[in-house]
Parts: sequence; C-alpha cells; structure tokens
Amino acid sequence: MRVVVRRTGLNAALIRTWERRYGAVCPVRTPGGHRVFSEREVERLRMLRQAILEGRTIGQVAHLDDERLRRLLRTMPTSSGRARPTTAAATAPPPTPLPHAEIEPALAAARRLDASGLRARIDRSVQEIGLVDTLERLVAPLLARAGLHDESSLLDRFVRLEIGLFAAAELRAFTASRPLALAASFGDPLHALLSGLVAATAGWGVACLDRPHVETLDAAAHLCAPDALLLAVEHGDVARTRQAIALLPPNVPLVIGGPAARSLDGTTRWIAPDLEDLRQIFEWLNEPVDSPRRR
Repeated sequence: MRVVVRRTGLNAALIRTWERRYGAVCPVRTPGGHRVFSEREVERLRMLRQAILEGRTIGQVAHLDDERLRRLLRTMPTSSGRARPTTAAATAPPPTPLPHAEIEPALAAARRLDASGLRARIDRSVQEIGLVDTLERLVAPLLARAGLHDESSLLDRFVRLEIGLFAAAELRAFTASRPLALAASFGDPLHALLSGLVAATAGWGVACLDRPHVETLDAAAHLCAPDALLLAVEHGDVARTRQAIALLPPNVPLVIGGPAARSLDGTTRWIAPDLEDLRQIFEWLNEPVDSPRRR
C-alpha cells in the first residue's frame, strides 16, 4: 500500500474508502489480507485523482471504465482553463462543476477553518445558480477535494461539519409536511441529508434517519406511513440495502440515490445516480396521479 500511496498521491485511508464505498478499484488480497494493486489499478487511481482535482466527485466517476475515464479527462479543462486535446466526446458527462475560480475560494475558506467565509460562498452560489445546482456543482466537488486529504484530517471533518449544518438549516426552511419522504443511509449520514434536501426542493417534507439498523428502517417505514422512501446507498452497503428492500412496504415508492445507486438497478423503478435525477423523480412523484406527466 505504501508504494501505491507514493505513486498515486492518495492516502491509504482514502484508497480503502474508494474501494469499500464506491467499488472504484478491486485489488486482489494475499492470504494475509494485504491488498495487491495491479499496474492498471494504480493508473486508474491516478486518473480518478486527476478527475477530482478537475472538479468531479468520486461518485460521478468511480463507475466509469478505464477508457471512458480517459476520454472524460481528455475533454475536461485543466485547472489553468486550457482544454485538453481530444478526439472523442465524453459519454453522458455529469453536471459541470463550477470553475476553479469559484471552488478555490470556498476551499481556501475551509483551509482557514473560516466557517462564515465558507457559508458566504455557498450562500452566494445558491442565490446565483439555485440550491440543487449548488449541491452538485460546488458542494460535491468541495467534499471531494477535502476528501483527498486523510478522511480523519481536520480539513475533511470541518468541511463535512459545515456542509452538514448548511444542509440541515436549509432543510428546516422547507415547511411542507406532506407528501413525506423518509430518507436514510446505512453509511454516511451526509448522503441522506443532502438527498433529503433535494427532495425538499421538489415540495416534499423530509424525515432523515441516521444510520438505522435494517429493522429500525422497516419499523419507521410502517409507523411514519411516508409517501416515499429514499435510500442513499454506498458500495459497502449494497447487500444491507437489498436486505432492507425486502422488508419495506411494497406499496410505498422507493427511490435509490447515492454513490452506489446503479448497483441496485432492477430493485426499484426509481434510480437516481445524481442529484438532478433525484429532483426530477420527486417532482414527478409529487404530481397528481391523473397528471399528464405521470402517464
């Protein structure tokens, strides 16, 4: 692992997280449990790091195969603003991050542990491009950039805390009580909070569960009688999510979001790989049953 850390510029904790949560790489294990990375996987980690430095999030690029990842990198502008030469278009690119000139001041405020400066940058973005675009184009890249450091670092913890406080405050500003979405994540609670906030922008009341047990989620789904269930899923929680789905009320719409959403294709009609998909799904579910949009 030390050699891979040196060659990729990533820390060991982050590499393990990308493997566990996002399935970004799949190193073989020795009988003693040590990871062995191939040359291809080392190169893939380098490409993933470069994509994040250019503004993507690991959730947006981890599912891409190596060739699609190379094509994406060739079409992305460098941090200097110059486009890389390209001979092929990227396939289904994710939402375009804000320019580095917008993300860097927010990251600089975070490095100074300047909570008010960071919040001012986020608030300004909400005013200029809206809440959902801010979450995808500023907040997600900011989390990814902070996460390039050791996940136990002060910078990463500070950014996650401040964004969590921002999301919770925004969520309280939405007063709708019905329809009600019950949001949960078995892994990182921030995924459920941000996903729930997107549902709120589509006119939903939202209740969030923080890392529930499977049985707790099942009980809450029956007691709260929600109009929809929202599960934000990481790669390390796919099996537990499948277990939970088998217990949930079959008559309640189930929406799957989060980094591992695509891993659960076929379990529900509503799969949301990114936040814009999520917003559109909840807008559609909020339409009257006889609405032309629901036909």
